[in-house]
Amino acid sequence: MLIIKSMVKKYLMYLLRWQLSTPILAICLSFFNFGNFWNTVLANLIGGLIFFWVDRLIFSDKKKAAKKKIERESQVNPAVAEE
Repeated sequence: MLIIKSMVKKYLMYLLRWQLSTPILAICLSFFNFGNFWNTVLANLIGGLIFFWVDRLIFSDKKKAAKKKIERESQVNPAVAEE
């Protein structure tokens, strides 16, 4: 049940994030004069720059991140691996 709640929470956050991309499109269509097609391309590039990081936060697995951190630290400092 906990997994389902976690997935629903992530899905709702993703839907909210998806809605936040609309103002970026509207701003680009309103303020730039490259034509609708190129304004939309620009809006998608700007959105990609922003929301790549947001999506990483939404869909990251904290347990896997902690495990990767320990693996990186053990490679840099072998004494960490012995603990």
